[in-house]
Amino acid sequence: MESKGLNIKSFHRNQKLLDAINLLLIHFKLSSVNVKAEIEEEKIEPAKNYLLSFLDQLENLVVKVEKRDEEPLVGTDIRLRTFAKSFVDAKGRKTKFKSSLFQSSIPTIRLKIQNSRPEDAAELIQSLTELRVLLEEQISIDSKSIINEI
Repeated sequence: MESKGLNIKSFHRNQKLLDAINLLLIHFKLSSVNVKAEIEEEKIEPAKNYLLSFLDQLENLVVKVEKRDEEPLVGTDIRLRTFAKSFVDAKGRKTKFKSSLFQSSIPTIRLKIQNSRPEDAAELIQSLTELRVLLEEQISIDSKSIINEI
């Protein structure tokens, strides 16, 4: 697939992921202050599942990047690999990325998203907000690339 096609595919995937993160952020923020959300549960669960699926993919790639595994990542598009590398780089920027997603591990946050306990809301909000920042950086790069190719 040519570069333009990969950028468009990445842009769409990232927009869907951004939608899921935003929906969950609203849900967790409202839940943390005991406000009954107007968001139906049938929208929350698919958003959680999409985010959890993405985190599974990301975790596998991050492990390879952290091991400095130079083997090609078969079946993984280059934009997702780039995002995994950006994620590992962000883990090193402790002043900007302070959440447990970046300072602990993906499985820790994954479990907290699955359980969605009220006492974890602040940690989830911080982690998802920082993930959104990193994702928005990639969306910006994809957008510029798509526009330049038109």
